[in-house]
This record gives sequence, structure tokens and C-alpha cells, in this order.
Amino acid sequence: MGLFRRWRIEGTPGGGPPIAERLAEAEAAGRPLSSVALPEGAAEAPAPGASVGAGSRAGAPEGSLGDEGAGKRGAAEPLVLAILRVLEDGREAVGLHARLAAGAAAAERCLDAVLAGVAAARPPKRRLYALARWLVECGTHPVPVRCGLGLLGLVGGARELPLLERFARHEGFTRAAVVALARLGYDDEARLMALARSLSGWGRIEIVGRLASRPALSPATRRWLLLEGYKNRVFVPETAVACARAGRLAEALAAAHPDEALLDAAADLLGAAADGGPAEDWDDYEDAERALQLWLRAIETRSPKLTWGESLLWIEARLQATGSPLLPQVEAALARPEWRTLVEAALRREDGYAYQAASEIARRIGFDAWPIHFARLEAEDAPVHWRHACETSDPERIRTLVAHAEATLPLEAIATGPGEARGIGPAYEPHQKLDCVLALLPDHPGLGWPLVRAALQSPVIDQRRRAAAVLDAWPRGVWPVEPDG
Repeated sequence: MGLFRRWRIEGTPGGGPPIAERLAEAEAAGRPLSSVALPEGAAEAPAPGASVGAGSRAGAPEGSLGDEGAGKRGAAEPLVLAILRVLEDGREAVGLHARLAAGAAAAERCLDAVLAGVAAARPPKRRLYALARWLVECGTHPVPVRCGLGLLGLVGGARELPLLERFARHEGFTRAAVVALARLGYDDEARLMALARSLSGWGRIEIVGRLASRPALSPATRRWLLLEGYKNRVFVPETAVACARAGRLAEALAAAHPDEALLDAAADLLGAAADGGPAEDWDDYEDAERALQLWLRAIETRSPKLTWGESLLWIEARLQATGSPLLPQVEAALARPEWRTLVEAALRREDGYAYQAASEIARRIGFDAWPIHFARLEAEDAPVHWRHACETSDPERIRTLVAHAEATLPLEAIATGPGEARGIGPAYEPHQKLDCVLALLPDHPGLGWPLVRAALQSPVIDQRRRAAAVLDAWPRGVWPVEPDG
């Protein structure tokens, strides 16, 4: 690489060891590559479909710019010229890195156009390759590295596979690396599957989208898309319909005896499709009702699960809105007597997701969960139990909650004086519990004045507003005291 090997990047935004070096160290230590933190203030990993120098939306022609292409080409011209200047004078490379890092957000938006402009200029491939490797191997900021990955997609080869695959296993670089692999012809199904299994965020979403857009997939990949591909820590509905369609969900459910894993996945996929979101949803899935009918038939003889119940709630709401003829079947599934036993057991023993799901199902089937919520509130005093116990309009229960709050909440510790705190985090748990009770008081004039008084002196600005709203709802004649001012 000649002159490029002697260059060092110093004094640029996101300084420190090269990102490639840190990824290699994590790989050698057996740590997940996405555990390598990117420099503070660096642009986050782009969502699939964003034009960030990594091609176009999964399944679209690589390098396409869409409706905003002309504007992005105009914004890209200075960066294209800067890259071409580096290819004439290698001493400009550090300045290019600094420019890309300093204008990270703007550079990300037009990197597709930058790559197209560089390719159109037909620069010397050896120099372009040297610059691409230098940006990828020495870059200390994500945007210059992504630019280098994009350039490698133009001029790289088989020797880049280990490097590209390493970057692809970091969520912040998956898309740029996978597009480079695709441009070089190394995005075969097996490679993408191996990468997808190693990811859990936007990187998995990107690769799943690419796999799902292919006209033919192996049975193993289709099965994986159905059972695992849709699972991510960003937003399950993002790829639920794509996985159901590409995995042939309806066809799989039509089998004589669909297994429990498939039934669980079908609940997740159909529920996520019904929930909807920014991506495809129920209305976009052409086999939605057929798959639903097959799933309902398959679970008729199986013991219900909380995850199935939560999905049924989403599906019921969707079918009510559309007037689907399958609505009575969904209602029948929710009317099974086993739900009451399952819900009561979960409410008494479970926490987290299971407790929340049981609470929602209880509300739908008419199970009175308040005694359990209040019993757990008294025993555990967790904010989640306060929230659920306060979901009542019964006057006697509200009086019970207010009395309990007045007796147990540290009102003096809450009323430390006005401030601008947001009230987030464990330190503000008492304030969060008080908020739950404050929401009940506007319709009960005079009840809970000690709570309102404490909230008026809370450091949490929104809590003071809620307390003022309670007073505003009460007739002035029941105010225990005149508020200051």
C-alpha cells in the first residue's frame, strides 16, 4: 500500500485505536463484535433502506438513489472530489477522514451518491483499493469506515472476505459490509445465514430483508426465518410479514401436525403483523387470514400460552377494525375456560413480560385481577404493581389505594422542592408510584390531599403539572389550602 501504510489518523473526531483493530481484538477474545462501542457522538447504525453508502433497500438494485437522487448527487460532489484528490496526493487522506467524521450525518445521507460518483470517474483501481483498505483498517470513526467498505465493494475481491465478514458482524457496519459483499458477488445464502445468526439488531433486520426478497430459499433457511429470523431487539414487526411470506407460514401450518415451535412462531408473526408498524403489516400479507385459520385450528387442542393470548388480542383488534369473518373464531379462542387458570397463576407468580401479558388477557376476558395486583403491591411495592392496581375506577378501591399511598410513600422525600428533573430511573421510583395515584384523583375532590401537596413540591416538573391538574379539576371550595401564588 506504499505511502498509505505510513499514514496515521490523529486529532480527528472519534480518535483512538482503529475500529478494525478493536473488532479483531473482540473476535480473538470470543466477544460479540457488536459489543465494541463506537465513538461517542458517532452516527448510529442506519436502519435498512436509509441511503448511507451501503446500497439501496434490501432487494432493490445496489446503488440506486431513489427520488432524492439528484439532491444527493449534488451534496456528494465535494466528497467525490475530495476522494479523487486523495488518489492524486496521498497526504490528503487524513483530511478526508476528518472531513467525513466531522460531517458524519450529512456524509451518511449521500454516501451512495459518493460511491456512484467515484465509480463514474473511473479512477486508478490500485490507488482506490489502497485508500479503501486504509479507511477500513485505520478509520477511527464509523462514517469513514463505512465509506471504505463501500469503496471495497467497487474494487475489492476474495481477499476482503474475512475483513468484510468481521465488519458485517457488528450492527453498526452490517449494512455497508453486506452491500460490499453483494457487489463483489459473495452474498450467497449460506454466508448471509451465518451472519444473520450472529446478529440481533438492525444488522439482522437488514440481512433478513435481503434473504426474504430472494425468489428461492432452502427449506432450512425458510424454517429459520419462521422460527428465529423475525426475532430482534429493535422491533419484531419490522420483518414479521417478510419472514412469514418467505418462510411460507401458511404452507408450514397446513402440515398434518405442526410442532409447538412453529405454533409459537406463528403466534408471534401473526400478532406482530396485526400490531403493525412502519414496515409491512396484516394488510400487506396476502396469506394472513389463511395462516390465521390454520393456526387457530392447530391450537384448538393445545394448552393455551400467554404469548398466544397476547397475539390473539392484537389479531382480534385488527379483525374488529376490518370486519373479518374470522373474528368469531378468534373470540372463541379467547373464550376458552383455561385462560382464567393460566392468567391467575401468572398474575400471582410471574414478573416482567408474563405478568404484563397476563394482565392484558385478564382485562379482555373479564377476570378481576385487582385483588391480586393490590396484594402484590402490598407485598412487593414495585412500580409495575402500583400501575396495575391503579387501573380501576371503583371508588372503594381508589380510597384503599390512596390510604395505602399516604401510609407508605415517602412523601417528605418526594417533596424536596421544585426542580426540572425528568423523573426517570430507580431514584425516582417513589415519584413514579405517586404518579399512578395522582391519575385517580381528579374525579375525587378532596381525596388524597397529602399526596397532591407532596407532588406540588416535587423536583419532577411533570409531577408538579399533574398535581396542578388535580387541583384544577377540583372545585375550589374543596381545596384544603390556598396554593402559594
